[in-house]
Amino acid sequence: MKILLVIPDFGRKGLGYNFPLGIAYVSSALKDAGCEVHCLNLNHRDEGVEKTVTGIIRSIDPDVFATGSLSPYFSSVKHILAISRQVKPSIVNIIGGGIFSSSPDAMMRSVDVDVGVIGEGEETMVEVMKALEEGRELSGVNGIMYKRPDGTFEKTAPRTSLRDLSKISWPDYEGFQIGKLLDGQRTTDGIFYHTEENPRAIPMISSRSCPYNCSFCFHPTGRLYRVRDLDDFFAELDHLVGRYKINMIEFYDELFSFKKKRLEQFCGRIKPYRLKWMVSLHVSVVEKEIIEMMKDAGCTLIGYGVENMAPEILKSMHKKATREQIEKALAATFESGVTVRGNFIFGDPAETLDTANCTLDWWARNRRYQISPIHLQVLPGSEVYHKAALAGRIVDDPSIINSHPVNITSMDDGAFMRLQNRISLLRETLLLPAKILRFEKISEEKDDADELIELFDVDWECLHCKGVNNYSSVAVDSPFRFQNLCLTCRSCGAFVDVQNLARPYWHNEEAEALYEEGVKLQKSGNIDGALKRLRAAASPPMSPGTINRYDASLRAALLVGNMALSAGRLGEAEDYLSYALLRKAYDPVYHMAFAMYLVAEGSLDAARLHYNQARLLGGDKNPNLNAALDNLGAVMAKAVKPDAKPRYIC
Repeated sequence: MKILLVIPDFGRKGLGYNFPLGIAYVSSALKDAGCEVHCLNLNHRDEGVEKTVTGIIRSIDPDVFATGSLSPYFSSVKHILAISRQVKPSIVNIIGGGIFSSSPDAMMRSVDVDVGVIGEGEETMVEVMKALEEGRELSGVNGIMYKRPDGTFEKTAPRTSLRDLSKISWPDYEGFQIGKLLDGQRTTDGIFYHTEENPRAIPMISSRSCPYNCSFCFHPTGRLYRVRDLDDFFAELDHLVGRYKINMIEFYDELFSFKKKRLEQFCGRIKPYRLKWMVSLHVSVVEKEIIEMMKDAGCTLIGYGVENMAPEILKSMHKKATREQIEKALAATFESGVTVRGNFIFGDPAETLDTANCTLDWWARNRRYQISPIHLQVLPGSEVYHKAALAGRIVDDPSIINSHPVNITSMDDGAFMRLQNRISLLRETLLLPAKILRFEKISEEKDDADELIELFDVDWECLHCKGVNNYSSVAVDSPFRFQNLCLTCRSCGAFVDVQNLARPYWHNEEAEALYEEGVKLQKSGNIDGALKRLRAAASPPMSPGTINRYDASLRAALLVGNMALSAGRLGEAEDYLSYALLRKAYDPVYHMAFAMYLVAEGSLDAARLHYNQARLLGGDKNPNLNAALDNLGAVMAKAVKPDAKPRYIC
């Protein structure tokens, strides 16, 4: 029997993507078992998903079509399974990976599949293929859910986790064209790549699963934590260095290690390779000498699951970490010059405005670590997902899984959404700006999607250590980089923000005319007429998903927000001023305006952040701005109450 294994299109043409190791491991296992395996990576095909999948199926006529991914890519996976069935109705559709393992029953109802693989797929897929080839019932294959002839579903007995990872064949990188991914990598494709001008970073694992049980997490490879024999790991590494000339390793381990002895052994063996590598650690294992040893062996980035600073939230999340351990780990890593990566998650079931303000206060006082405030993503298979589904807060349906915040707290929906909007605004607009020394276009070239991209040389001075960085061939055309590039200092490992000078704000004559009319009407005293035109200018028709806005639209939004604030319409003021600030984060006037709103709201600590940001961005260039900021500073000083709790949102 012939099987076609397909990596779905992740929609990141020209930006790189996270290569999925699971399907590559399955491919090797099937090939070792003698199966006829064909591989397709849709991220390296330009003719469109439907045309590509249709053509491949008609060309090789496979008996089995198999794919999989993680929950955020549900739509892409469902799409290619539907194409497969349409092209060849008799084909056996199989799905695997975290997207299925996390929610088997719901997935069987939601996509056109015959078999779903739960957990690790290497042994399971070999047994499924043998059963299909021999015409046997699938009920004897452990670790699957399959469709019976009558259309009902049956789940078989769970499969025991693979204990000895050294017995698994290495991933089939070649079959899925990882060489193309390596050849196309750029230094700005990901934070880990920033320290290497010509990155060739390959994903590997040294363990599977995680010994911890965080409430928001799901372990796609099962609950049993296992580490890989180091001899087997370094044998594979020797092969990859020789075959692909790699210079960086991205460890996909959920937890790289929680034993210091293994860390010491690993560092001693990898150091001679002179490779750069990144890992995820638990804060409990961290000591300064461990971090310095890892840095000496080539580690440039460590991700930590810090998640929160409110003790009651850490307990609710089952984090098995204290505030003191988190602070110790972050300080040791940052001071050693290793880049820190981590998130603060807001929206746990125990979250309140008080706990949110507690974590935001720590974040505000320790911004040098660049921990990202994000909302809780309620992932299928996690504890919070199951509790939310049982409570009726969400529908157990993978087709509606997305990245939008879901309220599973005791807060009302209005307060919850205001919190989520506030943390997004703080994350996106509070900057650690670098001093730009040079921002020069050097060339143009076509990306994997055959689209022309502009490349720039960007030289800048680090805000933290004053080190000078030279980034060459920086692609700035991503819609997510329209005003800002988050880059890593190659001297101290800290993040900084570099303004994207190559992407000016858009000019639109209609928006400009509406804005000018609105300003004239305001000056003449016709407030209602002014607001009508300014609101129209602030909200022009735009294509869905467009982040940037016309410059006149942002000026109009700023003016509407200020007028609403003066009239005491705080809700409208927040909406318009935050809308404008999100797209004008380098303009101190917009920060000052939002700080004034925050004072009126009562969130003085958040107001102080934007006030300080305005000072930092404005410098001494604008006397009028400085005078206005002086007045605002005086207002904030008078509003401070003795022994008041930190307030970043009310």
